[in-house]
Amino acid sequence: MRPGRRESCAALRPPSPIRAARVAGISVDVEVVQDVTDEVVKAFGRLLPQLSRSAKPLDAEALQTLVAWRGNRLLIARVAAR
Repeated sequence: MRPGRRESCAALRPPSPIRAARVAGISVDVEVVQDVTDEVVKAFGRLLPQLSRSAKPLDAEALQTLVAWRGNRLLIARVAAR
């Protein structure tokens, strides 16, 4: 690619399906978040303090803005029940 020239961006393609993975006998389902649910808001409430002491909590509206932006793919992983 030449400097200053942009090729088509893979981020603009629709998300491809993500398959479940098995790690050491644990099944983990990974998916692209399409809708912000209470589960997603609570998960971010647990995650964000682990990443930053100064970051403000994200409410459902802020997370929806994040999910809706075309340049983002927010992934969520769930450990499947045995």
